[in-house]
Amino acid sequence: MGRADGANLALYERAKPFDMMLQRWYLDQGVQQIHVGLVSKDGNGVLFVGAGGSGKSTCTLSCALAGYDCLGDDHNGLELSEDGRCVGHSIYNAARVTEDHLRRFPQLAPCEIKPFSEWDHKSMLLLSRIPAIRTAARTEIRAVVMPQVVGEGGCTFQRASKVQTLIALAPSSLRGPLNAGYSGFSNLADFIPRMPCYRLSIGRYVEDIPGCVRSEEH
Repeated sequence: MGRADGANLALYERAKPFDMMLQRWYLDQGVQQIHVGLVSKDGNGVLFVGAGGSGKSTCTLSCALAGYDCLGDDHNGLELSEDGRCVGHSIYNAARVTEDHLRRFPQLAPCEIKPFSEWDHKSMLLLSRIPAIRTAARTEIRAVVMPQVVGEGGCTFQRASKVQTLIALAPSSLRGPLNAGYSGFSNLADFIPRMPCYRLSIGRYVEDIPGCVRSEEH
């Protein structure tokens, strides 16, 4: 697997091209890269936060296929503007998905780019190439949602504490070398108190997710 040939890169590298350089550039512009899904409806953004397997990508893709603008399913930018707004930025056009995602969203299967390397455990989707999905470059963030896959019953929403939400967001978002440390955590600790925070239990039917999210939009 040689980096001299861009066509021979593993999908996890192709999904985040120039990762370190972009992180550095965005930080210089006051934008912190965070590990979240991000969708938007009429300019109102919703962040999905949590550890791997919590349901971030499921929520992002479900909302995107229901008419939300999709900014990214895994890595997006956070900017706290001087006028008090919290702005989300799209960084990458790619989404990495498992076989379970493709079973839940069979309409995405024709756009699947299959892994070919032993280092890859997920397929890749290029969001702008999927006719059913609209993309956006930026949005004003209005709410933060912590999804959890329960697998039974319907989708339910409840308020979550700011502390719970920060704990769900911070570990994976601060893992990278350019996001770690006091300044990165301080930025997140400034952001979360400004947001209404929710916990979303994902039941049997993923098509219920957009309706739950829409009912809690601000």
